[in-house]
Amino acid sequence: QPIVEGERSMRVRSSSRTPRFKALLHELTAHRAITHRALATEVTFELAVFPELLEGEAHGVVEVVLSEHAPHDDIPFTNHILRYLLGSDLSEPVREGNVYSIPVACEPGRWNRLTLDVTADARRGFPFTDGGDNTLARILFGVETRRSGKATVVFDAFRIGQQFIGSAAYASQRTVMAAMEELYPDLAQLQGIEISYETYHLNEFSLDTPLPDYDLLVEESGMLGEDGMIRTGSGKAYKAYVTERLVREAHERGGLISYNHMFGAGRLGNEQDEPRISPAETLELLLGNRLFGADILEVGYEARGGQSLASHLWVWDQLALRGLWPVGNGVSDYHGGLGQNGWRKGLNNFVSWIWSASLEKPDLLEGLRAGRVFFGDPVVYDGALDLLSDRGFRMGQIVLTDSDSAEVRLEVSDLRDTDVVKAIRSGQAAGEQVAADGGREASCHLALGPKLDEGPAFVRFEIFDAQGSPKVFSNPLIFVRGPLEYGLTPARAALDVGGLRSTRITGFSPTDAQREPDGSVVITGSSVGAGESRGTLTLDTSEFGPASVTFEGLTGTADQNGERLTLSRLEGRGRIVIVPAP
Repeated sequence: QPIVEGERSMRVRSSSRTPRFKALLHELTAHRAITHRALATEVTFELAVFPELLEGEAHGVVEVVLSEHAPHDDIPFTNHILRYLLGSDLSEPVREGNVYSIPVACEPGRWNRLTLDVTADARRGFPFTDGGDNTLARILFGVETRRSGKATVVFDAFRIGQQFIGSAAYASQRTVMAAMEELYPDLAQLQGIEISYETYHLNEFSLDTPLPDYDLLVEESGMLGEDGMIRTGSGKAYKAYVTERLVREAHERGGLISYNHMFGAGRLGNEQDEPRISPAETLELLLGNRLFGADILEVGYEARGGQSLASHLWVWDQLALRGLWPVGNGVSDYHGGLGQNGWRKGLNNFVSWIWSASLEKPDLLEGLRAGRVFFGDPVVYDGALDLLSDRGFRMGQIVLTDSDSAEVRLEVSDLRDTDVVKAIRSGQAAGEQVAADGGREASCHLALGPKLDEGPAFVRFEIFDAQGSPKVFSNPLIFVRGPLEYGLTPARAALDVGGLRSTRITGFSPTDAQREPDGSVVITGSSVGAGESRGTLTLDTSEFGPASVTFEGLTGTADQNGERLTLSRLEGRGRIVIVPAP
């Protein structure tokens, strides 16, 4: 058997009498799916091909399965495919449906060194999309024959090349995104990154997300051995170091961090996966590292890492009861793009919907930061959902309160009459109703108690269809007592103490709010901005009346206009004492 390099080559032999071409193809697989390259990096194949026999209607084949794409003319929602026909008698490339066939001259009886420009061919074959908007989902080699044709072809020396790596690939991706937005004017794409090189898997969402310089991180970690590798025994410490630093730098840029697939990166949606870690162990892990400061937790998986959706939700609820309140989102984390409607019909196809002032990235980030998010299956749900308390607080907020109770109402649209709405109160089921019985609203009562002895109280809602399949899930509305060990994120913080109710908080992180025996209210916290970003706290005083304000440790200004008290230019750490006017 002829060989170009190494010790072996691959020979494929076939013959067929069928009137249509019958293929015998073998798929290339590799550890950690390193063959899955983004075509935005300008991908090429190099290989050596030795046609030992091409008799009659026969040729060699290199088949490249690309990503799924939206329907177009004669192509349904399916993968695009490139088929390189080696030694074919076709004179020109031709597309039939989702398959673009490309003839490649190949002389029998000798080695032919070939270079296949995959990205360029994807652009030529499917001009109604952008060729760079693809990944290499599958690569197959073999032969196809018909009408007694015979083929024997040997393959060797295969390599995948790409023109762009690192920052250049990142820039190329932006170019592809811009091209796709021109092709689909209703589509907006926002670029981000996954931080996953020798770290926990995290996503960064920032206005201008840079690529991490991992070489610099390794060097600055102080954990590099003389052999240029992380020193033995330092792997766990290095992983934590990089994760903590990248989270900190993202927050300094004003970005958000998502902590991904809490049960591990097991195969997506494979219910046969053996769990690597239990929900209880995962809870302790996340409590121990406090999610490295991440703002968001991937919750919406029907099955991931061997664990169910119920397990993901249980961990999320238990974190909330213990004072960690990441925004929950729903994700697909879909890789590969295989199968007819693979993502839409797959087990993990959740998306997140964000309440936002616009579709622009700054507004979307602020909606995500504030927890104004609900998530679910977009194939079966396309409505809107929100929570509203009897005191005017919304889904995602964390309310420092002295109230004894709260009523939380679900507002939801586009349900079927048979859908089931379930209320979850502080991690426990608190009743359910069929949509037909309760219309498009549901409510849940919270008895907060004087001390919230069992931890923070919260309400969230889950909606399932009549067969019990998940449709859509809310983020919680959370009620807490002070003092808190860690300050609340300004975008999610709210105050409802002593007749004072916040309507807006920016740049100020409260840790406590208490009504004193003399009727005054003391708010404790710190500013988290600088310059024009200095803190602002706007309070409704309709139940409190006119007030005087004293700053202790903090600096700021106070202005009361009717029933609105605005505390602005807050800077430093300390207390705000608000005293009712005599």
